Amino acid sequence: CRAALKSSPADRPLIVQLCGNDPEVMANAAQIVEAHCRDNYGLDGIDINLGCPQKRAQEGHYGSFLLDKRDWPLVESIVHTMDTRVAVPVTCKVRLLQTEAQTIQFCSLLQEAGAALIT
Repeated sequence: CRAALKSSPADRPLIVQLCGNDPEVMANAAQIVEAHCRDNYGLDGIDINLGCPQKRAQEGHYGSFLLDKRDWPLVESIVHTMDTRVAVPVTCKVRLLQTEAQTIQFCSLLQEAGAALIT
């Protein structure tokens, strides 16, 4: 796992992207990434991938497959749990939802849960 986090001080800003659907697993992964990068290269943020449309993401129920309104409480928990466990900013990559109003509502939820940046 840590071998996959190979980088260098020249890779700045350094933001590591994670995906998943379990708040505890995501927070633990974020802590591992933060500790490893802090000790070796520095870290500027951790991004949650809520935009992946790949079949693998559908099968694993992560990425853009967490954008359905029934999953919003889960996503809120993921963002909040990660944000409270790491010192670096937590950001979220999302896709546009079916309406502009839904997109704004979802992004507001992410911001309230602790997302420092939404792209």
